[in-house]
Amino acid sequence: MPLLLLVMFLVDLLSVAILFIDYHLWREWYHYRDTLNDYYAQRCLIGAIALLGYSFLGKFPLVLFVSKRRKNEDEPHMFTGEENDFLERHDGAKLNITHFGRKGAQPIIFVHGWNANINECYYQRKHFEKDYHVIMFDLRGLGKSTRAKGKDFSLR
Repeated sequence: MPLLLLVMFLVDLLSVAILFIDYHLWREWYHYRDTLNDYYAQRCLIGAIALLGYSFLGKFPLVLFVSKRRKNEDEPHMFTGEENDFLERHDGAKLNITHFGRKGAQPIIFVHGWNANINECYYQRKHFEKDYHVIMFDLRGLGKSTRAKGKDFSLR
């Protein structure tokens, strides 16, 4: 929790710093316009407008100009499996196991990271389910799996 507060404080500090930098660029533009350093003044004006736009609009314009849209490519979304199983463990947790792809083919097992679920491997599933038997499972307490009775999440 203290780390989160520190990060939030640093982000707030950065937003205030952006406003001060924006103010400085406006002053530089005002001071150097109509002088021999007119090119410098123009660059300061462009930077000031860009920072002001970023301050008010956030990252939306940046994503709009920088990101690429791929046609006919689906975006990751929640999915359900063709076949679901539950494996009950000795500690009382029930692991959700989901199967995709061809049943008789070579199996590939995907395990997601902490604080996620099987939907994290969306693109891998889409690629490998054509030729393999893809098996995915949710870790204890994540996704459709249940927690252990003693709330023990240790690896042992």
